Amino acid sequence: MNAEKLLDKEYRDAWVDESVKTVLPFQIRAIRAKRRWSQAKLGKMAGMKPHSVSRLESDHRHSPNISTLLRLAHAFDCALLVEFVPFSKMAEEFADVSDESLAVIDFDAERPRD
Repeated sequence: MNAEKLLDKEYRDAWVDESVKTVLPFQIRAIRAKRRWSQAKLGKMAGMKPHSVSRLESDHRHSPNISTLLRLAHAFDCALLVEFVPFSKMAEEFADVSDESLAVIDFDAERPRD
């Protein structure tokens, strides 16, 4: 992120739009791949068709709506956090968009064992 460019409101708006539209498909694909799920399996778990999953993972022109993201969160058994944040926090969150950082674990993997 170029801090100088963020002085331009139009640039800030475009940066937010593009960052979200780019990172979400990568994250959906990264989580699915880490779990070794096919698009068909994710589709079944989320109650959607495999071609819908394919579109979510590859179509950067449109962002999924909140209800679709919630369906994916339920299928992945992970939380979904949607919040308004300052640009500095967004830059920090999107500094590492590697598959490893994007592939969140499910509840059972996160839960402490006795």
